Amino acid sequence: MKSQTAVAMNRATRNAVVKTGRSGPTGSHTIVCDREVPGLENVSLSTVVTSDEEIIAERAMYFDCQGQRDGHAAGGLNSAAESFLFAEEYTADGFDTFLLLQNPNSKSINVNVNYTVDPAYGGPHANTHNVPANIRRTVRVDDGLAKAAFGMTLSADGEFTAERAMYFDYGTSSNGNRIAGGHDACGASGAATAWWFAEGYTGW
Repeated sequence: MKSQTAVAMNRATRNAVVKTGRSGPTGSHTIVCDREVPGLENVSLSTVVTSDEEIIAERAMYFDCQGQRDGHAAGGLNSAAESFLFAEEYTADGFDTFLLLQNPNSKSINVNVNYTVDPAYGGPHANTHNVPANIRRTVRVDDGLAKAAFGMTLSADGEFTAERAMYFDYGTSSNGNRIAGGHDACGASGAATAWWFAEGYTGW
């Protein structure tokens, strides 16, 4: 049985754009947003994917920005929530952190961010960001909390989704290779007593 998938893409300042696709059994379907969807050639956007059958959705981004050439990917969240947790962020030594917020509601929401700052970098920090209805917002964390290592606890007066992207230019390795790129993670909707990770690597 083929699955019918609808993808709603919310741009930062405009209404949603909808793209539909169909995947066969055990198949996959890729949408290249800036090539296949008119109006998305040079914009920031968030995405809601729905299907008439159970599927798995990921979002991959590839970039060439200010000499940094890399990519990152994240699995989608299964639902919006009123709170999210992030364990690791950094805004010092060539690192930039961005908080990515999506409001799928018909009214604006306020997202409260509490930063758990490593004591070596200072004390607690907090701020609030308004996200209009059916809009996404990017927050450059460095602008309010520079040169710090921290975690984040987010809460809002309505359901939302949250990701954290980090980009870095960390100098060069011992063999002269440049260490630059980025990575991304969706927020956890709650703490737990156990977590599993399938992959790790400490070589070069």
